[in-house]
Amino acid sequence: MNIPLQVAASSSGNFSFIILIVLLVVLPCIVSYKQSKKRKIDALPAILIALLLSWIGVIIVMCFPRKEW
Repeated sequence: MNIPLQVAASSSGNFSFIILIVLLVVLPCIVSYKQSKKRKIDALPAILIALLLSWIGVIIVMCFPRKEW
């Protein structure tokens, strides 16, 4: 006699997906925003570059020249 087993969706898979999104989307946006305050680039373009290119975008934002105080 076969008894069907139901396997519930694992919550650890969902948690790792959330962590992945935070590491690849949210964190680069925050870092590039903070770097844009020190650089000759506005906040909105810096965030858009980070959204499109993730950590490579942060490196691009950091390549902009610093502001002269």
